[in-house]
Parts: sequence; C-alpha cells; structure tokens
Amino acid sequence: MSMSPSLNQTVIPAMTVQPSDSRPPAPASPDIAQARLKGMRGKRGVVGDSLHWLGVRLGIAYNGSFYYPSEDRSILECLIFPYYQLSREHQRIVFVGTAWYTHGYTRMFSRKIYTTVDPNPANAAYGAEQHIVDVVGNLERHIAPGSVDTIFLNGVVGWGLNARDEAETAFAACYRCLRKGGHFLIGWNDLPEHRPFRIEEVESLGKFQRLVFPPLAASEYLIDNEWRHTFSFFCK
Repeated sequence: MSMSPSLNQTVIPAMTVQPSDSRPPAPASPDIAQARLKGMRGKRGVVGDSLHWLGVRLGIAYNGSFYYPSEDRSILECLIFPYYQLSREHQRIVFVGTAWYTHGYTRMFSRKIYTTVDPNPANAAYGAEQHIVDVVGNLERHIAPGSVDTIFLNGVVGWGLNARDEAETAFAACYRCLRKGGHFLIGWNDLPEHRPFRIEEVESLGKFQRLVFPPLAASEYLIDNEWRHTFSFFCK
C-alpha cells in the first residue's frame, strides 16, 4: 500500500484542534515573548538553569548533541524527521534557523544532503557543514532553483521573520528552490505575540498546495499547549 502523502485533504486528529484563525492578529510583542521565555526557563530554578547551560556548553564543546524538551520538538524529531530520514524521494534537505537544540539535526540527517540557514553568524556553530549565513529570502543566491526536496521553516515566523513583506520574499524563495513535488513545512506559534501575520494571507504561499502528512494524517497539526505550536505542510 502506498504511503505517499495526499494533497488538498485535511484530516485533524482527535487530539488536535483547529488553529484559532478566528482571532484577529495582534502586533508582535517582544516583551510578552521574552516574559514567556523567561518563565519557561525559570521552571528549573536558578541553579537548574545554570547547570543546564553549563551542560549544553560542555556538550557542544565536545561535539555532543542536545535537544529541546518540548512537545512540539518531540513531534518534529520523533514523527516528522523519521519520515524524511527514511524517504528515498527526499535527499536534499534545507533547515532554516539554527540554535543549540538543532545541533543534533546534522547527525539525524547525516545520510542526506543537509543544509542549514541562519542570518546570525554566531549560530553557524550549530549548523551543518553546508551552512548558509543569510536570510531565507536570499536562498536562491546559494541554492539552485528546483534542486531541493524538503525545506523546514520551523520556529522562524514570529521569531525573526516578523514582517509580511519579508515572508512574501522568503516563501517565494523557498518555492523556487524546491523541485516539483518538494515539501515545505512551516512550524509557527498560534499566539498573537508570535503571529505577526496569518501565513495563509501571504500571497506567495498560495503557489503551494496543502499536503496531508501521513504520520500525522493532517495538513495542519496543532500541539495545544502554552505555545500552541502548529505544523503546516505544503507541497510544490
């Protein structure tokens, strides 16, 4: 039986709910975002946070890999990534946005042609050997059009990609770099302070088709926690 993803069909599992697009978008608030991050990090306490960062720094210094303990990262790393790791159709993969908790993704995609992209030079240490220091909107300056099988844009919208015109450029660049049938995943937080625009209102995204991702049986999947992280799947 074929396990190929289907297009233009949305099936939402019982454990998820539809993203709250009925709510009006609100301007991004760095203060609210930082307060949420501070509260999340503070759950370990001062000593716990200090030990955590010490462990991360030591681990990376000795070529270790660390992962972020959150529900959305578990879905990404344990359900979404394995699909592409095992797929023969998806060999050239681009991952946008690097940090200490994405450092291990290079190993996870060691059998693929894996490229990372981040505009911050300091984050190159967490990227792949083939790392691009630039914004995703300039992807075509570094990658040939129609040459990529999969692009992950997770945790970028509302966390750096905050202007709709920049999103227009970024999504259009991703579309042109993907081959026909290539996959485009956007991971975003369905919260007013991290949703500076609605992704479906970005015109360049309209060039894509919705994709039902087999392991999740959905084209859009919401983790209904404090971050309301949502995975949206598209196909060129």
